Amino acid sequence: MRMFALLVLGMWLGAMLFFAIGVAPHLFNVLEPVDGGRVLAGQVAGHSLRTLHTLGLVCGLVFLAASGIANKQVAMRQHFLMLVMLAVTLLSQFGVAPSIESLRSDLGKVSVSELPPSDERRVTFERLHRTATLLEAFTFVLGLVVFSAAARRRD
Repeated sequence: MRMFALLVLGMWLGAMLFFAIGVAPHLFNVLEPVDGGRVLAGQVAGHSLRTLHTLGLVCGLVFLAASGIANKQVAMRQHFLMLVMLAVTLLSQFGVAPSIESLRSDLGKVSVSELPPSDERRVTFERLHRTATLLEAFTFVLGLVVFSAAARRRD
């Protein structure tokens, strides 16, 4: 069961890494030259993040169950950190993401990057985007810590 727990956590971490370096940057690079492409790239990234968050929540719960079954004396720190990862993912999905989506919806087909730097909507979007990015990075780092500790643990 420990290997299964590591597998699902590794799947979540791999998906996060793939989104950060394989999906998001390329979406914007490929679609930016197209008329309305930046807005479209943002929409696709938002939908992809919802899928990533759902995957993460499922993987996190499966990890908790599998690692708890594997070892009744499981390190409480690992479970605590996994619960923090799940809480941060929920915050990102149901706190930050809807605010970003609402702002994008209000802008319609106008890209945030087309707004003047001092525009309140742009400032708000950039703050929300920065927050979302930091939450994802924090979750990823916690995941690496949990993965490392779980991989070293001897049942």
